[in-house]
Amino acid sequence: MSDKDLGGPAFPKWIDGNRPISAKSQDAGMTLLDYFAAACIHSQFDMAVAAHEMDDEIPILETAARGAYALADAMLKERAK
Repeated sequence: MSDKDLGGPAFPKWIDGNRPISAKSQDAGMTLLDYFAAACIHSQFDMAVAAHEMDDEIPILETAARGAYALADAMLKERAK
């Protein structure tokens, strides 16, 4: 398991209405990092497609995913301030 900050669960489930299920639990669901990346992927895909038109060596999907997670990491860092 990575030590990277994943932001915890994006949509935490609650036990007995008192405390959230552990972020390490299989039932915790999507991480906040993944949720942020999903929110960014459309703009990153558009940018990757535009870049691909100029350079056929750029793998579009990998470029978009890398950009989305870079933005998501930045969002988590800003959120922690």
